[in-house]
Amino acid sequence: QDLQPILPAVVAAVVVVPCGRITAEQQEALQEIEELIEEVGLQDKVLVVFTHAMRATVAIVRQAVQKQFSATPLGRLVKAAGPRVVVAEFSDSRSEDRVRGVVLGFVGRLAARSRL
Repeated sequence: QDLQPILPAVVAAVVVVPCGRITAEQQEALQEIEELIEEVGLQDKVLVVFTHAMRATVAIVRQAVQKQFSATPLGRLVKAAGPRVVVAEFSDSRSEDRVRGVVLGFVGRLAARSRL
């Protein structure tokens, strides 16, 4: 209910997750995020960003998520995101700039579509 006044302005759900072990606390947070995304109808507007990937590719991360987390909120969020999954090392400013550009581009395209 606290979000009701701003919901018309929400155009995307950007979920940022560290690669590696997911703690119980992080799983709980992802569960809440998943429920909120479903509640407000943003399933087709999800972008998942995996950080600290240490040279992993999107394909490798997807495979690991499918194998280890398919029945969890993380697995379902990645599935909902479809092709909108980004993997980043953040080892240098170029990586940060690339991810920032992808995220802002994604949100910008969705915002432009919502104004049509």
